[in-house]
Amino acid sequence: MNSDMRNRQARLLGLCFLALLQACWASQVWSQRAEPRVTIAVLDFALNLTIANADEAGQDERPVTMAMQHLRTQVGRHDAYVLVETHLDTAALTEWPCTSDTCAAQAGKGLSVQRVIRGQVTKVSALIWFVSARLIDVQTAKPIRAETLQFRGNMAEVIPRLMTILWRRLNESE
Repeated sequence: MNSDMRNRQARLLGLCFLALLQACWASQVWSQRAEPRVTIAVLDFALNLTIANADEAGQDERPVTMAMQHLRTQVGRHDAYVLVETHLDTAALTEWPCTSDTCAAQAGKGLSVQRVIRGQVTKVSALIWFVSARLIDVQTAKPIRAETLQFRGNMAEVIPRLMTILWRRLNESE
């Protein structure tokens, strides 16, 4: 009987220990979820063709669209942010697409977000492009971080990796 009692005590102690571990884990998960997430929007990127002296803007819109889509995907995957979709009503409030931090902050206020990313895709030549982006604090209209990356080659292959790198760099200071 003495060994039975010890076995019961050991099982009870083990169950108490497991319950304590589970409570600690749940508390940690709850505290992580309780932290407020930053609201953010990725504004439409501008297209700059002046360096390449290109007039056919319609043909070159593809890298801009691809860059924005991939960047929005990267931002949306980040746990610290709530990605807010932009909408056409914001265009009426500002120059569109935004080419200044003040415009981006105004658009961010219209979207009720804390941060915005504005960017530009620049065609340098038939094969060389630059993608630049700025993470803007909406309240102060000041840039938190700015990055520019160059790419060359097949856009469909390069842009997904490029946007992953760009987002990592923009998010470093956060």
